[in-house]
Amino acid sequence: MTSTMSSAPSYRLFNPMAVAGITFLGGSMAGGILLAINFKRLGNSTAAWVSLIVGFVVTVGLMALALALPSGSSSGMCALPIVQMAIAGQLAKQMQGPAYAKHIEAGGSAESGWKALGIGVASLAGILVVCFGMVLFMTENVMLNEHYDVSPKEQIFFTGKITRDEVAKIAELLKTAGFFTGKGEKSIQVKRSGGVTTLSFVLSEVGWKDPEILKALEEFVRQNIQALGGPPIKLRIVDSEFTVKKEVLVK
Repeated sequence: MTSTMSSAPSYRLFNPMAVAGITFLGGSMAGGILLAINFKRLGNSTAAWVSLIVGFVVTVGLMALALALPSGSSSGMCALPIVQMAIAGQLAKQMQGPAYAKHIEAGGSAESGWKALGIGVASLAGILVVCFGMVLFMTENVMLNEHYDVSPKEQIFFTGKITRDEVAKIAELLKTAGFFTGKGEKSIQVKRSGGVTTLSFVLSEVGWKDPEILKALEEFVRQNIQALGGPPIKLRIVDSEFTVKKEVLVK
């Protein structure tokens, strides 16, 4: 008895079934971490790193896929946790099952299920935080698709914390200033985020290279700064691809 106890491994290993279950909870990253810990304790550092990298890449890839799918077409993503669990369980069984069985036979202990659960919860929390951040980023940076028609050929595209009524008032100000005349195609972007209103005027190359136009637009903003949302106002001149050519912060 003493001999068996003295020769028992001092480390613990996660059960392959735990790898599968935690993958269902925390995704491929969580499963990869458990596999990596087992490989590290078994003396295979290379396999440990590969497990971490594969888990990370698969997780990021699935997150990107979920965010890229059109709204209403992601119902198939609901089956992914089950698919990931099945694949992770099979991989853990094939790659670590025999080593785990020998470990237990030699008197070694299984790693705590609570530790596995903690890793799964932490992985899930990390995924949710990253997804939330990506959604916020995309919301702030996607092409502006809310628009207000000033005339058949003139539009104001807007996003952020600004209402259609406020955009209508800006349109009237620009009509009075002579920017919107009902003749020719003209558009601007209005974005309000973090307390800053950004006005982006879409102009041709002749327009953004003419310093007098920027000066006139800056004067328009200064004269109407409160009606435009209050300072600061970020004034931009952009091209048809919305690339910023000139920018002035009016306070």
